[in-house]
Amino acid sequence: MPSDERSTVASPPAWLNATVQYQGFPLALRVRPGAGTPEQRARLSVLAIVTHRFAHVRADGMPEPDYNYGLAELDGAIINALETDGGVVVVIDTRGGRRNYYAYTTASAASDAAWTAARAAHPGHALELERRGDAAWSLFADYRRRFKF
Repeated sequence: MPSDERSTVASPPAWLNATVQYQGFPLALRVRPGAGTPEQRARLSVLAIVTHRFAHVRADGMPEPDYNYGLAELDGAIINALETDGGVVVVIDTRGGRRNYYAYTTASAASDAAWTAARAAHPGHALELERRGDAAWSLFADYRRRFKF
């Protein structure tokens, strides 16, 4: 191979998006197929789940389109807060009148402050944060198994 040619390996897309039927209802998924590197798994052992309960929902449990469009800024704020201090959002699912953001994080003061700021900047939304240990990344593995990504 000539010296000016370089071998490149395509990196996985940042996000994959799909809408599937799950338990008889639509489930919109955004997943990061490249997440879960050995370095991330070694460093990020806390599963953080942000649940946003929608104010405007269609009969099938999905957000009303105009309402959903208006959530872009909030979506970015939640992702940024969860990814503070090196965390990584791995799955976002939308179903049943809510959107769940699943991220592997550290339990740090910086991530706590980022979450508090994001929530305070969007007071009109029903947001909850839950954290629990998941050093094996079992939630991400379960989504990968179920939805084949």
